[in-house]
Amino acid sequence: MKNTLVLFLFVIFFSNSYGQGFQLLGTVEGAKDRTPIKLMDQDTYPYQTLDSTITKDGKFQFKGTLNQPEKYLAVMIDPNPEIKEERGKEYKMYDFFATNTNMSINCSLADFPSMYGDPVSKYDNVQFSGSIAQEMYKFFKDMTSASTKKVDGLWKDYLNAYHRPAMYGIFNTEVGVALAKERAEEKRKLNEMTVRFLEKFNNSIVSVFIANNLINSNRSELTAQQLDHLVGLFKETPANKVWVEELKRTADKQKVLAVGNAYHDIELTDSQKKTVKLSQFVKKGQYTFLEFWASWCSPCRAEIPHLKHLYEFVPKEKLNFVSISMDDNVQNWEKAMNEEKMPWVQLNDPKGFKGQVKEAYQITGIPFSLIIDPEGKIVAGALRGAALDAKLIDLLGEDAFKGM
Repeated sequence: MKNTLVLFLFVIFFSNSYGQGFQLLGTVEGAKDRTPIKLMDQDTYPYQTLDSTITKDGKFQFKGTLNQPEKYLAVMIDPNPEIKEERGKEYKMYDFFATNTNMSINCSLADFPSMYGDPVSKYDNVQFSGSIAQEMYKFFKDMTSASTKKVDGLWKDYLNAYHRPAMYGIFNTEVGVALAKERAEEKRKLNEMTVRFLEKFNNSIVSVFIANNLINSNRSELTAQQLDHLVGLFKETPANKVWVEELKRTADKQKVLAVGNAYHDIELTDSQKKTVKLSQFVKKGQYTFLEFWASWCSPCRAEIPHLKHLYEFVPKEKLNFVSISMDDNVQNWEKAMNEEKMPWVQLNDPKGFKGQVKEAYQITGIPFSLIIDPEGKIVAGALRGAALDAKLIDLLGEDAFKGM
């Protein structure tokens, strides 16, 4: 393993000396002649078209010179150009890390990944070669493959054993908690493996990309110190400037929710339409569970039976519940409250996703949750179902969950 790492460091070092330009030869079996194909720059958003071409006998070609040693590109195929409306399109897309080398891409049209995602990933169907940066990414994916598959497999087991029955009021808490704990431990190992990789390979945009994904997939699971460590691994250069700046923005946003940081006090509206402060309901000396939801959010509503079940069993002096609605329509919020009958504090940001809750807590999607400790500091977040139960058992002790 050590020799492999040294070899990759050697290869990546010399990859920076390439400058003669690139060539990308592609074969898409099953593609009709004159099928439009674009080469997209994914370094910035919105993505830019670098070049375009059409297929002939299932083949295409791009040539050019990258303005830096590595770039994050994508090949986008329009298999049905006769459809003019965008919503009817079925674009295919494969993203990769390009270098100024001779590269090739081969895949049948049927097996090519969809731009909108596939029920089962088709990314590995594509045969890609010639880019040292992409080889580095493949090396990382192969290194973490077993752990990633285990995390994904445990998630599927959890959905079948706990989540789906819970939707019908059947809470298999014991098996759900066991699976949630096992998955959390495997994810912790995967994160540690990823950090060790980044510490060794910190001179490529591939690593910055991986670091960004690591932060985004661990909301309220990392401390501010861990976030600073990840950002500090990368020295900003002209070649990686865009990527490192994006990583810094990602880390800064996640610091708002970092483990160990204090929660943010904000003004909200209570169920009596009075303006209140969140701090009025975050009780000192006990844990507080914050649930961010909305009446129109189906997954949010699906989680409420579990929260009511949890509320029924956990001693009130140990855990305090507060729900914060992101509804910008007060009538819809009130209707949902009447329907759900949640017997704990209900608050609302009447400006919804344009209000201060989104900014203060960097809410990008719901449901989302946070656990605040007795000192007012964040200890965990983004937990639902038995994963929430498992964390609360760790914090409050198993005695608090007797009877569940």
